[in-house]
Amino acid sequence: MSLSTRQCAILRILLDMDNPISMSEIASQLEITPRMVRYDFRGIERWLQARDVQLIKKANYGVFIEAPREVRIDLIRELEHLAGYHLILSPTERLHILILSLLKCDQPLLIKQLEPRLGVSRPTVLSDMNKAEKWLEEHNLSLIRRPHFGFKTVGKEGDWRKAVVDFLLETVGEMPLLVLCKGSKAALRSRMKGKVGLLRVLSAFFENLDLSYSKKLVDSIERMLHLQFTDDACVSLVLHLAILIGRVGQGKIVELPPQHLKSLREQREFHAAKIIADQIEQRFNTVLPKSEVAYIAIQLAGAKIRWTVSDIIGERSAEEIEPGVLEMVDGMLAEASIYLHPYLRVDQQLIRSLAFHLKPVLSRLRFGLPVRNPLLEDVKRQYPYIFKVARRSSDILEEKVSRRIPEEEIGYIAMHLGAAMERLRPFPGVKRRVLVICGEGVATAWLLVSKMQAEFPEVEVVEVMSTSEVSRRHVFRGDIDAMISTVPVEIVGIPIIVVSPLLGAKDKARIREVLKIGVSTSEPADNAGEAEEPCLATLITTETIRLRVAANNWQEVVDKAGRLLLNTGAIEARYIEAMKNIIVKYGPYIVIWPGIALLHARPEDGVKRLCMSLVTMQSSVKFGHLYNDPVDLVIALGAVDDRSHLKALAQLAEILGDQEMVNEIKSASAKKEILELVSGTPQKSSVMPSRKDAWSDVGNGKYLSQ
Repeated sequence: MSLSTRQCAILRILLDMDNPISMSEIASQLEITPRMVRYDFRGIERWLQARDVQLIKKANYGVFIEAPREVRIDLIRELEHLAGYHLILSPTERLHILILSLLKCDQPLLIKQLEPRLGVSRPTVLSDMNKAEKWLEEHNLSLIRRPHFGFKTVGKEGDWRKAVVDFLLETVGEMPLLVLCKGSKAALRSRMKGKVGLLRVLSAFFENLDLSYSKKLVDSIERMLHLQFTDDACVSLVLHLAILIGRVGQGKIVELPPQHLKSLREQREFHAAKIIADQIEQRFNTVLPKSEVAYIAIQLAGAKIRWTVSDIIGERSAEEIEPGVLEMVDGMLAEASIYLHPYLRVDQQLIRSLAFHLKPVLSRLRFGLPVRNPLLEDVKRQYPYIFKVARRSSDILEEKVSRRIPEEEIGYIAMHLGAAMERLRPFPGVKRRVLVICGEGVATAWLLVSKMQAEFPEVEVVEVMSTSEVSRRHVFRGDIDAMISTVPVEIVGIPIIVVSPLLGAKDKARIREVLKIGVSTSEPADNAGEAEEPCLATLITTETIRLRVAANNWQEVVDKAGRLLLNTGAIEARYIEAMKNIIVKYGPYIVIWPGIALLHARPEDGVKRLCMSLVTMQSSVKFGHLYNDPVDLVIALGAVDDRSHLKALAQLAEILGDQEMVNEIKSASAKKEILELVSGTPQKSSVMPSRKDAWSDVGNGKYLSQ
């Protein structure tokens, strides 16, 4: 009599329970519906009856197996040894077992070996093999398949290791693997509930990996380099080291291009890798080739690092950030700020978080390391416009590394930009204090933090920690009201709210319930180009245009452009001073194109409603920009939030990217000429004009305040 892997999982729960349990509780543990549990009980009852064991079901009480403890133990052992046609695998589980079998087997696999292992017929094995081959190809590996030979995976050793790590992260997940690396197998069993067959194969695979020792090596690297890896980076490093130890022992050596070896020698990661290699050699009485030492260094250079609140908000010195990275950040934000908000160019938190993020990104791209972004599809769905801007902004990164930027990395850049846009939503003082726990990198953590700050203005994020750091902190002071985590954790005496980094509606409801705060009145971040967003023609009107204005200096220019908005009641007088203060503090970055300035400040600086003014100058005025002075066309923007201005800003960028239209605006003698140009702009702008010429001031990271 056959059992499905899900039926095995249900049976295991029942056999472990001494008291009755409801079908709803079983369903909750296995993350399935109660209806699916009820359906599986038919086969479970028949299987138990064949062994003279009775399943008791009582209404409003639950179900339980009536049997002595020794009988329960015998049944558990039988379940653990079910295989082949006695265990019905799900299609996904079959595919995962097949892929892992192909990866770990050095000899060709035959159909007659796979049929009993997967519990299916030859045609089904061949169908699954086609899917497995596609997965292998996506990971730069090939599948040899010949009659009378069988199936065998071939490819470069480095690609094989990347594929194995990717497979483990995809099938098991980061947090169960992190707990497994610390010595606990319970998390693996919990994660694999309902996947008994795959659990058996994975358990056998992990038996050959020294995860505990590899975790100690990673801990020593953190102490050596005075840093902390994110949870996902920690897991990846542990897996790579454990696999390296096993493969080198089998004579499987990574080959690296000579230029990689040369470029790594002076990096601090290489020196750390040499120390780790020495420890491995002494423990396992082996010798690691130079290419393996460089392989360790590459993994370290591409690993994501956890940054603290102090790092991101700028309490530490900006001198720690490499000038070359700041140059790229400034170039990327020069592009992105035109389509999102000009303030992004000098947003210190955005600059620092993006700079910290990019350092390992450059290494990952340079050495071809894989990138995982579990939130990619969610980001593309929730922030489609910002993702489009991020893709365009990544051009400067592509030029730097001479490689196509994968969507996963673009997704992380979009998350940084999205976090900055969330912070544009004004919020008052704080009343609740929380600690954020996030296993992912800086992009994920700060997107969550920024969304929280925008949605819950009464909440202050005290610190951002990884689960590893939380586990090391056994005692927390009573100065926080709750912990908000992207992964399940347990801390005695402190409420834990598990949420998605994108903070969905249910997440927000749980936060409000636990922290006892009211419903937010702020609008959620949304997409650009929706019908309710004002277009440029509704903002640039007769009242907000002035032509041939005389001004002696840039301060007078700001006064006169701002006065137009003040006269319409769109801003307070302090907003004009705020626009001046930004120029004084950060310099004339607001001169975005030759002869064109885009004045602005933050929404909370005195904007009452979304507005824009346009001023042409009688004589050009110098703002102090090294390349784009003097200025004879000025636009002042007053945005109220993170989204309502996006359509109008995109349309403005389209106009300013067309030199003929710019010339017409500058030479206009009547307001109606401007209005005709503005009204002729498409209502939904899908074109993003290139602004590489406007990057002439990029190169010194001068907009990062010290």
